Amino acid sequence: MVGVGICVYMFICVFAFFMNSLWQFWMLAVLCATSQGGIQALSRSMFGKLIPDKARSRRVLSGFFDIFGKFSSIMGPALVGFVSAFTANKMLADQGLTAATATAEQVDAINAAAGPFGILSVILIIIVGAVLYFGVLPKVMTNDERKI
Repeated sequence: MVGVGICVYMFICVFAFFMNSLWQFWMLAVLCATSQGGIQALSRSMFGKLIPDKARSRRVLSGFFDIFGKFSSIMGPALVGFVSAFTANKMLADQGLTAATATAEQVDAINAAAGPFGILSVILIIIVGAVLYFGVLPKVMTNDERKI
């Protein structure tokens, strides 16, 4: 089910890139709402079963998720902002403009066109997670852990 959640989030990123109407926004909200809690709970449970020292697993698990939760609250928005800004600057340059020479309407239109690329960039983080989950995890698990 964690793998299904990863695939759903890949779909969500691509769907958000092409989103342009209100009903699509609500569909995206429903997809996120139905996936987020399940994937978080399942991944926490799976990680808890993989920790070798069961006596200290609660502290390790909560510390791990706390650190990566705080890191992701910085990394995700920074990635979206960087990619959106880079794409907007590229679009301006393609038109022979800079932020100083473009009109406010041109800057607004380019920022609106660059925003979906920032949203799509989140798929990079999900792909890293998918590679770790589908590629690395099965290779490092023992036979007993594969029965989880």
